[in-house]
Amino acid sequence: MLFIKTVKKLFRIATVPESLDILLRGQLRYLNQFYKVTAISSPGAELDQLVQREGVKSYEIDMQRAISPLRDLVSLWNLYRYFQKEKPDIVHSITPKAGLLAMMAARLAGVPVRMHTFTGLIFPYKTGILKYILILMDRLLCACATHIYPEGKGVKEDLERYNITSKNLKIIANGNVNGIDLHHFDRAAVSVEDIDLLRERLAINLDDFVFIFLGRIVKDKGVNELISAFKSISELSNVQEITITSERASQNEKFVRQPMLTAITSSEEEMLTLSESYFQHSTSVTGLNLRNRLGKIIYRYQTTKSGINPTGDDGLQGVQQIHKLYPNVKLLMVGALDEALNPILGLTRAEIDNNPHIISTGFVTDVRPYLALGDCLVLPSYREGFPNAVLQAGAMGLPSIVSDINGCNEIITNGINGLIIPAKSEEALKNAMLQLLNDCDFTKNLQQSSRQRIKELYSHQHLWDELLLEYTAVLNKSSAVSRANPTSNN
Repeated sequence: MLFIKTVKKLFRIATVPESLDILLRGQLRYLNQFYKVTAISSPGAELDQLVQREGVKSYEIDMQRAISPLRDLVSLWNLYRYFQKEKPDIVHSITPKAGLLAMMAARLAGVPVRMHTFTGLIFPYKTGILKYILILMDRLLCACATHIYPEGKGVKEDLERYNITSKNLKIIANGNVNGIDLHHFDRAAVSVEDIDLLRERLAINLDDFVFIFLGRIVKDKGVNELISAFKSISELSNVQEITITSERASQNEKFVRQPMLTAITSSEEEMLTLSESYFQHSTSVTGLNLRNRLGKIIYRYQTTKSGINPTGDDGLQGVQQIHKLYPNVKLLMVGALDEALNPILGLTRAEIDNNPHIISTGFVTDVRPYLALGDCLVLPSYREGFPNAVLQAGAMGLPSIVSDINGCNEIITNGINGLIIPAKSEEALKNAMLQLLNDCDFTKNLQQSSRQRIKELYSHQHLWDELLLEYTAVLNKSSAVSRANPTSNN
């Protein structure tokens, strides 16, 4: 008698296709050697790209990121019907909304193995009724799942602290959902010609020290603090004295001035009072909030390559200001500006647009040439799961300045492959950046350790192998339980 071995079905699910396309790059192709893999998410071009690149099946089910009871019920029903029809052996989700809906639908459909990986938690950073609702949603998710996987130690500790589940919490390998491709993220894999062309296009000099930020440009990534800290560094030395000739200043009077900006609604007296307060707090977190309010009320920027020029009818049109920035330092902002959710402050945006030493690229498909131009990654985020940006930068030989939060403080060891600072501390961030600018030997030591640390702990092949072993062990255990108790309903 000829026995044909049946290949098990594995469904990988995320709310939006970008998550599958970016977070699981290469992993689905690897797993497809051992399982019939189907990628499930909301519709999008990224899902088509993933199918072509990974060689797996896909299925589109519309899911909303935000809480939307009616549409969520429709998504739940569609997932349930699809699971009931296809009868997968494993359903494995990775994002919050997809996790909740997929685990509920899979349990209703009798899927034997229901896995969810928490790539980060939202509720620890929320307050009030929203926090309570998010906790209940995660508890329901875990109640419906058979196996729970925190992405890192910090996520695991939060799940335990808030009593989200009593089920066993296991971290695959050393954490992260996909590991890092050390062949892809390698300076040697990027041509010197491509780096030189990019350097020329971005007007970055060979002797520039380049800080790089990689991610969405939003408040919770610490962008307000980063821009304000960099602004302070760029102005530390060499704001030169200038002579102002006007009706209110004598020929010999000297001033050291910050940028004057145009009044729109306030009287001249009110403007001067407000601007004094603004300039006194120009580098504090309080100052960030103040600058945002003032920026919406009375200010607008006009800049040139040589500095910010005063405008407006205040009797000072004759000013010739020489504002020399900190020598040989650049800040490269690589990522999309998100003005819909969690936007940055108004004057943070203005500083990004107008500071000639800040270069904003928008979203890019290949971050490697940009990392190859960098000297240090800066990620002063308020919350993370297990940040890929830090892994990618480390693999490219860059140390990182990161907040003391989940994920970041697992990848970075302070003083070995980067620096760890308190979250939301602009002063600590500025001091860490200055330390790397001013101590070349220390910076070089951090750079030399960075790739080796990532290579030892976070190779994607190691994580994929460990995940495959976990699937095998879980399926074998599930099959044994089913044989022992055919009527069991897990």
